[in-house]
Amino acid sequence: MPGCSKGAMAMDEPSALDGIVIRQVVEDDLPHLLCEENAVYLRFMFQSAFDSMRRGEQLLWVAEHATDGIIGQLIVQFNSMRVQLADGTRRAYFYSFRVHPQWRRRGVGSYLLRHLEEDLRQRGFRLLTLTVEKNNEAARRLYERHGYHVVGTEMVNRHSNKVNGRWQEAEELAWRMEKQLF
Repeated sequence: MPGCSKGAMAMDEPSALDGIVIRQVVEDDLPHLLCEENAVYLRFMFQSAFDSMRRGEQLLWVAEHATDGIIGQLIVQFNSMRVQLADGTRRAYFYSFRVHPQWRRRGVGSYLLRHLEEDLRQRGFRLLTLTVEKNNEAARRLYERHGYHVVGTEMVNRHSNKVNGRWQEAEELAWRMEKQLF
């Protein structure tokens, strides 16, 4: 799918979004996805999500800058065993939403989010759900600016690298937020 248009803007007005394209992940992107922490687990998760995308169960999107490469990403899940997150027909769930630190507060996250929402509208989804850690106030404010609201709390697993062959997990309390797309 081609990248989103950036909307009408004056020709002499520079934009932080110039040179950025939103597109689906291809296999060659996997080593370049953003994972500032828990790198081993996240690489495993990205590969698993990519395999699910091949089966039509998820989509992986990236924001790519002409010279800086991948600067943002997110994963959307169409179906979940927990229908309050995704039900396959009217509600989708997105996660692993990251923007490279040097590109934050420049509109990249909003651009990627708007692209996701429009894509899901075209697919007929009516609700979009996410979870955000309670201590991540900046992300929560971003979502609220885009019309998401808190509908509950969730315990989410946070994985770390393998220790003695096993993934280490910790549970954290998060807000479950959603937005009506129609």
